[in-house]
Amino acid sequence: MNILITIPSVSKKWGGTTSSVKNFYYGLTKLEGINCTIVSTYTTSEKNEIDSEILNNSDLILFETKSESWRYSKDLKNYIKDNIKNYDLVWIHTLWTGTSYYASKYSKKNNIPYIVTPHGMIEPEALKRKGFKKKIYWSLIEKKIFDYASAIHCITQAEKTYSNKLTKTKAFVVPNGTEKETFLEKNFELLNSISFIGRFHEIKGLDLLLKSLVNIKNLNLIIAGGGEKNYEEYIYNLVKQLQLEERVKFKGFVDNKIKREIFKQSLFLVLPSYSEGLSMVGLEAIMNSTPVLTSEKCNFKEIKDFNAGMIMKNNAIKTLESYINLMIKSDIEKMSKNAYNLALEKFSIDSVSKNIYKEFEKIVNETSKLR
Repeated sequence: MNILITIPSVSKKWGGTTSSVKNFYYGLTKLEGINCTIVSTYTTSEKNEIDSEILNNSDLILFETKSESWRYSKDLKNYIKDNIKNYDLVWIHTLWTGTSYYASKYSKKNNIPYIVTPHGMIEPEALKRKGFKKKIYWSLIEKKIFDYASAIHCITQAEKTYSNKLTKTKAFVVPNGTEKETFLEKNFELLNSISFIGRFHEIKGLDLLLKSLVNIKNLNLIIAGGGEKNYEEYIYNLVKQLQLEERVKFKGFVDNKIKREIFKQSLFLVLPSYSEGLSMVGLEAIMNSTPVLTSEKCNFKEIKDFNAGMIMKNNAIKTLESYINLMIKSDIEKMSKNAYNLALEKFSIDSVSKNIYKEFEKIVNETSKLR
C-alpha cells in the first residue's frame, strides 16, 4: 500500500502534531508492503527547526511557502495534482490549511480515498479561538473536506463524539503512539523539579503553571519548547515578574535524547492545557516512566485509570497549586512504574500502527469494490 501523508509543517514549533506524524510514519514503514511519502511546507525561518533525522529522509518532500498560516505552495499543489494517482490512500493531518485543501481536492477528483486526522482542532475550546474566521472557513471549505472523506481518524473517544456532531462521515479511534523506551530509573528522593514541554501558546496554560509556582517553595520547573516571538517574550517577562528566575530553567527546543534527560530530572510532567487532542509529550513522559499531572481538557483519562498521575477538573491557578502539592505528597515512584506500564500496554507505536493500518486496509478495499 502506498500512502501519501500531508501535514502543513514538520517544524518542531508544530509540537505534538509533528511528533505524532513522525511516529506513525516510522511505525507504518516497519510493516511489510507499506510505503509512505510525507509532503509538507516550510517557511524560511522553519527550515532550521526541522529535525535532521526527518529532514534527511528521502520519503519527506518539502515545499517552500510564504504563507505562515494557510501554507499555500504552488509546487506542493502541483506535486499532489501530478502524483496522487500513485497512491492508494491519502492521509491528511490538521485543518484550516492549503495542504489539506489540495490533498482533499485532488483525492476526490481522482477517486483516491482520503482520511482526515484533526489532532484536537475540533475540540470546542480550539474552535473558539479565532472562532469567527473558523466558522466562515468551515462553512466554505472544511466541512466539504470532512463530508467527502472516507473516514475521520480521531485520537480520543471525545474527539470522535465531536466529529460525529460535525459530519456524517464515519469516524474511528486510534490513539497517538510513541516509540518504546527502556524503563527510566530515577532517584526520586533527590529530585526537586517538575517539567513542561510543548509549544509556547496561550492554549497550553504555561502562564498559569508559572503563577501557581509562586506559593510552592523548593520546587523547580524545567521548560522545553518555544513559540511565536511575542508569546515567548511574554513568558520570559512573566518569569522575571514572578521572581522565578532561579527556579525556572529554559531548555529551548530539544531532541529525544535531551527530552529523556529532562524526564530523568522530573518528578512529573505538567500539562495545564485549555484544550488538547492527545498530548504526544504526555505519551513520551509515561514511556519514560514519568507521571503526568493534566487538565481534564487533555482527554488523557488513562492516567487516572492506571494511577499514573492525576487529572484536574480545570487549570485555574489555585487548582494547579493544590494538585502539584498533592502529586508531591503522593507515591511518585509507584506512579512512575504505573506510567511505564500504561505506555507499553496502550500507546506503543508498533501496536498502534498495526491498528490504524487495519482501518486503512478496510477503506482501500471498500473503495476498490466501488470502482
